[in-house]
Amino acid sequence: MTLRAIFHPMSYPSDNELPWRPPAERDVPEMDHEAGWKESAYHPRIGEVICARLEAGETVRQVAADSRMPSYCTIFQWRKMHPGFDDAYRAMRARVALAKVEAGDLARRSKVYWRIHKARVDGKRPRDWVSGRKSTYTTRWGRAYCDRIAGGEAGYRISADPDMPSARCVYRWLKTIPEFRAMYVEAREIQQIGLACRIDDAVIELPDRVGLAAAKREVARLEGRMGRLEPKVWKALPPERVWPEPPGGGMRKVKGAARRG
Repeated sequence: MTLRAIFHPMSYPSDNELPWRPPAERDVPEMDHEAGWKESAYHPRIGEVICARLEAGETVRQVAADSRMPSYCTIFQWRKMHPGFDDAYRAMRARVALAKVEAGDLARRSKVYWRIHKARVDGKRPRDWVSGRKSTYTTRWGRAYCDRIAGGEAGYRISADPDMPSARCVYRWLKTIPEFRAMYVEAREIQQIGLACRIDDAVIELPDRVGLAAAKREVARLEGRMGRLEPKVWKALPPERVWPEPPGGGMRKVKGAARRG
């Protein structure tokens, strides 16, 4: 069971079905995934299961990878087209963010408790205060910043605005404020979905309006921007790319690069 389920148990109509099944295994109406124009395939049951799966810990990409579920962009479009689904989605995200804040607060209080307890056992004066100045974070500042991120702006451009927090301040908030970190992650997801939808629209509409060559340039520009804004994840090199450590340390050779041993 996840911490979010402990703090804020999910409450969906499908939770009461017997026998109980995890959200990912619950039945949903069949969708038509064929290309071409059609009426919206949204169904409240599908929206409910999407929210339940996200609240259970899956990501939007993992949900969209299920052949029974709508695509990544369709989920984003449904939020704009169906207010009921958008309200349920926002409420679910709020519960997840709140659960993370409470879990982080519990972890911090537990750490302080055991530090104080250990100091008392050792016969020392416990340090039950926190040094440093008070954080400048407020929910209003965090929401304003994340709304601009979700709208497609780059972080460095937002921080260049005198009325917005600096990049250093944002990184500190991400490290120390679970509420802001949850809002930021959601904003980045919305930003990527928005860019993916713009690429789809460009592929469908631009060739007839401005020509194929111009449409290709616009798609390449959007894909480049999507790649630049996507979070960078560094992975360990596979063993076949790292050569043995030379005797006595020194430089360890890597195909195409060099790293200090």
